[in-house]
Amino acid sequence: VEKEQIQYVVGLDRNDLFVHNLFLNLQYFGEYILDHDADMVLPESRTGMTGLLRYSFLDSKAGFSYRLTAFFKGKELRHHVELTYKPISWAQVAIGGIWYQGNSATDYFGQYDDKDFIYGKLKLVF
Repeated sequence: VEKEQIQYVVGLDRNDLFVHNLFLNLQYFGEYILDHDADMVLPESRTGMTGLLRYSFLDSKAGFSYRLTAFFKGKELRHHVELTYKPISWAQVAIGGIWYQGNSATDYFGQYDDKDFIYGKLKLVF
C-alpha cells in the first residue's frame, strides 16, 4: 500500500578525527507517514542514526571499520564490523560480521535477530 511520507537525513563527515586516517560519518534520519492508518504495522514516525568509524593503518594496506545503524523506538540495532587487508595493489581481502538486535519479529531489525553472520570477501580491482 502506498502512503504519503516525509523522509529526511542530516549528516556529517570528518576525516583525520583525533588521529591521521581515522574517518567518522554520522547521520540522523527519520520518516513520517502523513496518512498513517491505525491498522499499519509500521509506526507513524520513526527516527534513528547511523555511524561509521573507519581507521586505516600500515600505509593504508589494512583497515578496521565499525558501522552502527539504530532505530530509537524499540532500541533496534544493526552492527557491522570489518577488518581488511590489501596484500597487493589490485586485491583486498576482508573478514567481517553483522549482527542484529531487536525486540520482536515485526521490528525492522528484530525480524533478523537470529540471522547474524560472519563473512569473508575477496575484492579484485582492475
